[in-house]
Amino acid sequence: MSKLFYYILFSFFWLITWLPLSILYLISDFFFLIIFYVARYRRKLVRKNLSNSFPELSITEIKKIERKFYRHLCDYFIETLKLMHFRVSAMRKRVQFPNIDTLFSYYEKNQSVLLYLGHYGNWEWLSLAKYAQKTDIKDFKIYPVYHTLSNKYFDKFFYRLRSNIDSTPIPQEKILRTIIEKEREKSNSIYIFIADQSTTVRNIHYWMNFLNQDTPCITGAERIAKQTGYPTLYADVRKTKRGHYSVEFIPIEENPKEAEEFQLTDSYMKLLEKTIQRDPAYWLWTHNRWKHKRKK
Repeated sequence: MSKLFYYILFSFFWLITWLPLSILYLISDFFFLIIFYVARYRRKLVRKNLSNSFPELSITEIKKIERKFYRHLCDYFIETLKLMHFRVSAMRKRVQFPNIDTLFSYYEKNQSVLLYLGHYGNWEWLSLAKYAQKTDIKDFKIYPVYHTLSNKYFDKFFYRLRSNIDSTPIPQEKILRTIIEKEREKSNSIYIFIADQSTTVRNIHYWMNFLNQDTPCITGAERIAKQTGYPTLYADVRKTKRGHYSVEFIPIEENPKEAEEFQLTDSYMKLLEKTIQRDPAYWLWTHNRWKHKRKK
């Protein structure tokens, strides 16, 4: 992508996302037809992932989930672009946090936390969690940890989206440095980790059965939790209807330093598995999650 094309694309998205979501969802419906029927974007991979994860389902049931997933994927794209102009008041109406006090109780104890997410629902919107019900908490900083994209223009684009409303994305390679800096500043922070994607072979340290498949797990977030001692929580996401989500915060471990090796990772993956099994269509099935196989 050239610099000129980036600015043209950014300007286009900036203009159309002034439209209300009700109109943008019509664009999403059109995108679905193109991606699902014409481009057939990763259809074989999605079918394979779903079939292996839910061997008890019929092909008809798998196809139903598949179509629902692609519709959601297009909605996710539109909703994420909407962050360019989304106001906090609009977000409060669309993302509910029934037990937000569970998260903010750590603020009252002057305690930073580590929050596990999955690529489920719309994970980009969760950067606004602290605005859901309490506007008096201004010093609980949010730091989503992300993988730097190889294309610098796409990386810049998503960074601008994710930092639009008072959250500061942190590249994975800089997270420990950031934590040390914030500790010195005595800053209460939420560090957000999405740890359900694939990893490189050299970084595989733990395998488990996840969605009926032998799965290598990312353990970096657990190592950081053990080093810092920060309490860990899981964000259990439900899509209640189009453009509306509900998020429950589930404690994983109050004292990570005392947990057994890989216990945090195992607990997180099992909680995520329950979320996916409850409504499979809202997980990111286009990701080649099981490309690595364990050596026998």
